[in-house]
Amino acid sequence: MFVGYTLQEEHEMVPPEILERFKFLWEKRLSVAISSPDLYSEELAAFGSWFASAKFDDNWSLEQLKTVLNLVDKAEPDHLVIERLVQLAPKFSHLCVECLRLMIEGDKQGWCVYGWTEEARTIITEALGSEDEEAASAAINLIHILGARGFFDFRDLLPTKEVPS
Repeated sequence: MFVGYTLQEEHEMVPPEILERFKFLWEKRLSVAISSPDLYSEELAAFGSWFASAKFDDNWSLEQLKTVLNLVDKAEPDHLVIERLVQLAPKFSHLCVECLRLMIEGDKQGWCVYGWTEEARTIITEALGSEDEEAASAAINLIHILGARGFFDFRDLLPTKEVPS
């Protein structure tokens, strides 16, 4: 997490060669951790701080986040990860709603969603309003997943269908 927090605190532009070295480091560590994600779960989850720093290419960082979430079901600090997903949702609605789904599914106790309700609504709304049909479908699926877990306050986001007369 140290790298991610350091990058978050850096208000100046980080030189591209430094970011490339960090990306290389991350990809090396990921290649090691991928074979035994349970042994490296804390290290993998700490990528959330890298993601939240907003210093890396958006597409690369979203793909890395999705990989982490598929491996260990979490990214820390989760509230900063969710805030960054909200920022990226207008441009990357499908990837953002998928990462949100993975974070929700990884929240085994169900507590985290309470802290992310507004952010989750924003990400889902962006996906529903997107021209990307896969993003909208993923958002509808996520609303159903949330409902199945007892989070009924998202159902008002479901698109209404016309009832045939």
